[in-house]
Amino acid sequence: MLIILITLGVGCLIAAIVGGGVDFGGIHVPQIASRRKRIAISILGVLLLCVALYDEGFFDPPSKQPVDPPSKQPVNPPSKQPVNPPVAVTTLVGKVKLSHHAADFRSRHTYYSITASVGPTQEFGTDLDIQGRFHIDGVPKASQHDVSWSVSRPSEFVIWPLVHPQVSPGEELQGFRFRRLSDMFDNEKSRMIEAVATGKFSDANERLSIIRQLFGRLGVGEPSNDSLAVQILRWRFTIHRDLAYAARNYRTTVGRSKITDRQVMTEREWRRTMINAALDQMASGQRRRDLIRAVNAWSAYAREVYSWKQRSWPDRSLSNCKTSGGVECLENSSYADPLREDIALIKNKLATRQIQAMIDEAAKNQDQLASLSDGQQLAVESFSSLLEQDPDRVSLNQFANLLNALQRLFTRAD
Repeated sequence: MLIILITLGVGCLIAAIVGGGVDFGGIHVPQIASRRKRIAISILGVLLLCVALYDEGFFDPPSKQPVDPPSKQPVNPPSKQPVNPPVAVTTLVGKVKLSHHAADFRSRHTYYSITASVGPTQEFGTDLDIQGRFHIDGVPKASQHDVSWSVSRPSEFVIWPLVHPQVSPGEELQGFRFRRLSDMFDNEKSRMIEAVATGKFSDANERLSIIRQLFGRLGVGEPSNDSLAVQILRWRFTIHRDLAYAARNYRTTVGRSKITDRQVMTEREWRRTMINAALDQMASGQRRRDLIRAVNAWSAYAREVYSWKQRSWPDRSLSNCKTSGGVECLENSSYADPLREDIALIKNKLATRQIQAMIDEAAKNQDQLASLSDGQQLAVESFSSLLEQDPDRVSLNQFANLLNALQRLFTRAD
């Protein structure tokens, strides 16, 4: 029906326009001369088209479909990142005092650099100029800084102290000095011995810790081909030896009962390090007999400290000293573990081919053997078997006799 109505409507409009004489849909429209008829036919065509379109709903109002409102998602406000204010920076200025070593510094100044530490990871550094001056740029202004130095190659000169006390911004550094290593070492050792002589073992230990750091910073090579490394080995032995001797003198002066356990353990660590340093010297071909002297000095220390009320060690081992009433060989049962550890250390250090060769050589000298007591001769003869025993089962008296005998056999300097 739609097609017919549209066809008739369109045909009427065409006939009205051309004035008739057309065929459409099987209908012939003759010529139309009258104007009124042409208008009527055109109106008819329009009406036919309107009816067709009306049936198709062309003139209906548009349907209103429900529209879902837009979902309202929560909108997070933009996060506000903290903005760090710009850090004000400054320049640390300082100078290393050269004293009478200016000529030595001029030939070595490129080896050294100064570093300002800012926090645990960040550092600012600069090289020293020929006059010993330095400028460290870009250092945060609002904090204090530890200032230290480093050296790129081994040198017999150092900058002292190792670390400058904390410095405030704007303050000029004047505390560093360029010194000969041997002079600095002797001066620091004297201060440590003075501290021990007044019972300030902790103060001496703090200075000693800095000296150890210094030796590690110098970057020396193997003692076999580095004279400075050989000298440092010697210094490491002598400083612990002299501190141990100063501690013993202090004990003798004030009496063992006035010595604290902390002082006892501090001296013990010095003596153990002295033994290790002596062995390191011996390994590099130096002063083999220092090891014998060190362990014999430990023997006297052990009896005087761990069992000071007895004139000599009992002919018992540690395992046989324990009774139901406590540890009768020692003044305090807490000394058993340190004594056991010390015996194990010394046994380990003496169990070397070099020491055995030294003993075999000394045993050939009958005059030397004759100068030993029967107990000492027995200890020397049983040297190997004694070292194989467990520290708990070593006879304390026999062990002391062995160390004393070794000392008497090796009295000559290397």
